[in-house]
Parts: sequence; C-alpha cells; structure tokens
Amino acid sequence: MRILDTHLHLVYRDRFAYAWLRDVPRLDRDWTVEAYFAEAVPLGIESALHMEVDGAESDMFGETEFVLKAHPRVIGAIANARPERTDFPAYLEALVELRRVRASDLVPNPNNWRRHPKAQRDALSGLLREIGFAGALLARQDGD
Repeated sequence: MRILDTHLHLVYRDRFAYAWLRDVPRLDRDWTVEAYFAEAVPLGIESALHMEVDGAESDMFGETEFVLKAHPRVIGAIANARPERTDFPAYLEALVELRRVRASDLVPNPNNWRRHPKAQRDALSGLLREIGFAGALLARQDGD
C-alpha cells in the first residue's frame, strides 16, 4: 500500500516567523523535513503534502516555495493565502508557477462528487450555497 501524508507541517524558525508558537512551548522548535521522513519512511509513508503553518504573512509565499524544494518526497503544498487582498490574483498566479505536477498528469478521483448522480451533486451544491466558502482553496490549472 502506498501512503501519502496529506497534512505535513514543517517549522523552520531560522527562515520564517511563527508568532503563535511562543504560546505553545511544546511545539516551539524546528520540525524539519529530514526529521519527518526519517520517522515516516520506515512506517511506509512515501510522500507528503505540506500544510502551511500559519507563519507571518510576509513569509507565506517563501514558506511554500521553500518546502516544495526542501525534499523530493514533498510532492505538493497547501499554501497560505489571503483571498480578500487586492493582490490575491497575482499571488495565486505566482503559486501556480511553483507547481510540481502538470495538470495533464493528474488522474481523476473516481469518488469525486462531480462524478456522482445529479441528486447528490445538487445536494452538495445546495449545501455549499447555504454554508458558503469554508476558507480553503484548491487551485488547479487546466491544461499545461
């Protein structure tokens, strides 16, 4: 079985600012990709998606750029962003340029709700309209 960790947090205090860590002494240390994979690989974890760690706003892009180059087993990133900012479209375009996987290499998930019956798609769409946007964003570029 192939295992992908979809929620890997990394902390590099010498590179980025994480003000909230001061209030959590047990976590206020470096959490490096090398240390993670030293423990994860023997457990069968092959790769990981980096999950942003709520660093300083000025470090958001740099954190994503860094982790995508930090280790070949980090195959993607869930990046921090501020959709309410006027520069968000340009920021998103810059994130897209960091891509590690071409869109044409993506394989559709057979459990994707858009492939489900119309009644289920309608129910999910209604739920999204009622509750609204949940604050997460997945950017996917069509084509290469």
